[in-house]
Amino acid sequence: MTQSAEAPQAQLPADLTVPELLIPTPEPVPSLFSGPVGIYPVVAPARRRIPDTDLWVYPVALGAQGFGRTVETRTAVDMLDRYREAGGNLIDSVDAVVARPSEQLVGAWLKARGCRDDMLLATTVGGGTDFPGIAPANIRAGVDASLRRLGVERIDLLFLRESPDAPVELEESLGAIDALVRAGKVNEIGAAGFSAERLFQARVLAANGLPFFRAVQTPYNLVERLGYESSISLVAAAQGMAVFPSSPLAHGTLAGSPRANDSFPEDSRPGRVTNQLNRRAHRIFVVLDRIAGEYGVSAPTVALAWLLTKRGVVAPVTGARSIMELHSIMGAPRVTLTRADMLDLDRASV
Repeated sequence: MTQSAEAPQAQLPADLTVPELLIPTPEPVPSLFSGPVGIYPVVAPARRRIPDTDLWVYPVALGAQGFGRTVETRTAVDMLDRYREAGGNLIDSVDAVVARPSEQLVGAWLKARGCRDDMLLATTVGGGTDFPGIAPANIRAGVDASLRRLGVERIDLLFLRESPDAPVELEESLGAIDALVRAGKVNEIGAAGFSAERLFQARVLAANGLPFFRAVQTPYNLVERLGYESSISLVAAAQGMAVFPSSPLAHGTLAGSPRANDSFPEDSRPGRVTNQLNRRAHRIFVVLDRIAGEYGVSAPTVALAWLLTKRGVVAPVTGARSIMELHSIMGAPRVTLTRADMLDLDRASV
């Protein structure tokens, strides 16, 4: 869809102008397609469809929440360029205060590159401090705020994040979403942080004319499997929902840094990492490292490739702090794990 001349305009970050956005980085970096022959073919991986929609998604969604905050502006712009050049098309953000710089930066990039129609935008409302929860007024305010920052007319995939401490009648929330869809501000919707019971309730309401959840975003990775596989996976499969695993690298645990020297990445969550560094995690690391070595890729690449074999998974949602990390996550769809690889990873992670 083409944006009208009256679409809200994103403001460029203070340290970046449009001409600067158009200048490619002079720093030499590895090609996104470098690596052993047969693992990184020149042709981009096939996109995956969100069932019952017109949305086709590259198998890795780029989390943009850190852009302009933990990822400096120039690096973020370079990542966006390289993600797009490699075939990536889904950029994910949230309506939280910390995401304001990222949405402004993404909006400025879209405008400078003239590529809005090539990209899909996902964001989450309900989890921020500005408009917490999914009461109708907060949904409307969160969506409008994101649209202003991004400088666009619509959000392609809107996730609702429910707060367990402040449940809202889903009929009211879905009614507000229905109005946003009819106004052209939202294309499709998904659920984030919903229990299996609430997903079932939402489907009953949708059968009576309210919008359907077409996707679900939930923590899922080699370290953290039970919450998804015990209940959410069954509901998602029964309802034909696309699965977007969040925290696919277990908050950095599967990225490798902590296990090498017991130190934590600067932006990691030490408490969570410490709790996960147990015997099971070390078993996972051993298998990951072995398989990664056999394919000539990184352990995070294999961890994401494992997720992409799981039923219903369309695209893990993960950010990157550097071009090297982007190279690692973008390699996942190009790795085809064998049945033996999958069995070894499944056994190590149970």
